[in-house]
Amino acid sequence: MKAENLSVLLSKAVFFLLVFFPALMVVSGFSGFFWLNSYFCLAASVVISFFAFGKLWREDFALPKEAFVLALLLAALLSYPVLLITPFFPASADSAVSMTVSLLGEKIPLDYRPYFPLNFSYQIGFPLIVNAFSDVFPAMPVYLWAWLIGVVAGVLQLFGVWAFSRELFRSEKAGLVAGFLFFGTKLVFENLYNGEYSWLMATAFMLFAFCFLLKKSPMPLLLLPAIFFLNPAAAFNCVVFLAVIFLFLERFSILPLGLSLAASAPALYLNYAPIAFNIIAGNTKQPFDVSTGPYNFFNAAVILPPWIGVVPSVVFFALGAYFAAARSEFSKTEKMLLVSLCAGIALYFALGFMGVMLSGKVVEVALLSVLFLAASFVLRLNLGGRKLAASLGILLLLSLFFFSTSSILNHYRQGSKISHEESEFSVAFREFDPSLSSVLVISQGSGKISEFANKVSYSPASSHGMSHVRMLYYSGADYAEMMGRMEKQKEIVAGGCFECIRNAPVKYVAANSDYFRGKLDYPVLFTYKKFTVYLKAGN
Repeated sequence: MKAENLSVLLSKAVFFLLVFFPALMVVSGFSGFFWLNSYFCLAASVVISFFAFGKLWREDFALPKEAFVLALLLAALLSYPVLLITPFFPASADSAVSMTVSLLGEKIPLDYRPYFPLNFSYQIGFPLIVNAFSDVFPAMPVYLWAWLIGVVAGVLQLFGVWAFSRELFRSEKAGLVAGFLFFGTKLVFENLYNGEYSWLMATAFMLFAFCFLLKKSPMPLLLLPAIFFLNPAAAFNCVVFLAVIFLFLERFSILPLGLSLAASAPALYLNYAPIAFNIIAGNTKQPFDVSTGPYNFFNAAVILPPWIGVVPSVVFFALGAYFAAARSEFSKTEKMLLVSLCAGIALYFALGFMGVMLSGKVVEVALLSVLFLAASFVLRLNLGGRKLAASLGILLLLSLFFFSTSSILNHYRQGSKISHEESEFSVAFREFDPSLSSVLVISQGSGKISEFANKVSYSPASSHGMSHVRMLYYSGADYAEMMGRMEKQKEIVAGGCFECIRNAPVKYVAANSDYFRGKLDYPVLFTYKKFTVYLKAGN
């Protein structure tokens, strides 16, 4: 098969996923309140996707072979920590997706029981996708399904950057340059390693939605609800970008896009209604503030360029200064991106100053603006042939250098939330009792151990199994109790609070001798290396 034909075939596969994942979320979301059957949801979504594919596919969407070569490299960089460093354990990922999927039985629940009596408020889109595949193919654990689909979402981001850049600048070379510069950004790796899978997928859909909006395709009507299904922060970023695009480039009809959000009604009810309720009720202050002092504008400014990515930031500043000094006029598209960059930076500082956790999400608006501006400035140099290839090669090598030497990425790659020994114990614990039973784990990686062992953690907020954001919950008292348990969990692991252990409403206590050297007056069920599992009396 010729490379061009293979590229078209692979492009069709990418396009199919852009239809299939949103369809699966919508079908599962609406049916799930009455009957959540993964076989039905998958079958219905495949049928809908094949029908929509035939109506919506256009040959001018096809991506070139270079995009798929870069995709292989990106997939390797995203996946190798779990494949090689922490074999088959996403050891830095949040536990939220696994916990959410464990709650999805015959219906979508309205609360987090048996974990905690709080309203169910996690972004439901990505867990519904994972649930469908893990139900039909249960041989692979839920957390690995989440990771694998997360890798796919990360690769889709690269394709989205390529497709949108190509359409934005009306140049195939623009897609190529933006694709290479994408490796210099840090957020795609951070989000995959940290388990921000829903954000990864939502950003990919956002980029494709902008691309298809410029192509005047109806695809945004399908992708926009999917973004709202997936992640509120990404939805906010999408609205910011849409406003700027509307003002500068494309006077598209807002009404159809607004009406399309009806397809995300399940997510609006579960995830967005609590936020709206708390805003109206004035419950916007975040208790249990994790900050260590007043907001430091200087520190926030210093970390921003590395957070965006050293290579695209340097290219943007260097070439931007060069063209500004030469009094070269900026194009309308570049002015649009400068406005979105200013909006992203302003929101980053303003939300950070107000203590709103969204400030760490809107950095993506600035990141994408810098990425596309840097690509535009490189295009202005009119490099071709060997000069362009050499320049892109140097940019890629520099990006890989900063990727490999990044202290924060290395921290995540090594496993920031659970050790290898803790991971091994969690598997042994799951094999001993695969049921969703309650447990108090006395070890540093308690939340992840509970996740990998398929257990209900005494502290569901540990390892971000449940969100720490107050605005997602209706009950302030239950939220305070959940966060209080997380503090008690820390006390127990630190070597104190025996009363907390006695009062913990759990079936099991699993103690790591590195953190708990005493013995409990409960029957010992089994031991594994440094771990002892007790059956707690009275449960």
